[in-house]
Amino acid sequence: MASGVMVAAVETKRGWQPSMRLSVPLMERMAWSIPEWSALHGFSTATGWRLVRSGAVTVINTGGRTLITRQASQAWQIFAATARPVRGDLS
Repeated sequence: MASGVMVAAVETKRGWQPSMRLSVPLMERMAWSIPEWSALHGFSTATGWRLVRSGAVTVINTGGRTLITRQASQAWQIFAATARPVRGDLS
């Protein structure tokens, strides 16, 4: 787009659909939806929801939306980098 305004895309049951709202670039946001956060980290939305249900990542519910804040994402990244694998012994 000529004006530099980005349009968001959201994952639905029918695949990725353009969102009609104007968007701040993903990396500059203070919070992400589960599909957006999952895409940023390279895994599926289902895996993102599994992490939420397991308590590995903290979410906030606001305005009918479930969001992961920047602070919660950073805490998860530290946890994921230092956690031992759950399955199998890699030593």
